[in-house]
Amino acid sequence: RRVPAGFRVMIPGRSDRTLRFVVEGALWQESAAGNRDKVLAAGTIVGEDALFSDAAGDLDVRALEDSLILELPLARQKELAASCPEIGFELLRAGGAVIAAGARPTVARDEDVAAN
Repeated sequence: RRVPAGFRVMIPGRSDRTLRFVVEGALWQESAAGNRDKVLAAGTIVGEDALFSDAAGDLDVRALEDSLILELPLARQKELAASCPEIGFELLRAGGAVIAAGARPTVARDEDVAAN
């Protein structure tokens, strides 16, 4: 799906189980708490929380420039996992890796504070 600059890809408060991949362009991700604000470049997974939860998301994601986004709705995720379990498993691993990487800076900062 091609989206123009400024297009809102994800809206906070909505339950959206769609997994997205930035193919071209760049998005800006902003969270209510401000702890997940960042640029999402080509090659980035967007909406990884949806792999693990039905809860409404807290992210506001907008296109910084004209972008190409691959969208994989929940129904397609299920079809893919059923027909190709290896790919379904790798999607879960990739989503988990993004979530784990997001937690690392907090741990590193806590260690830095303890060292000083």
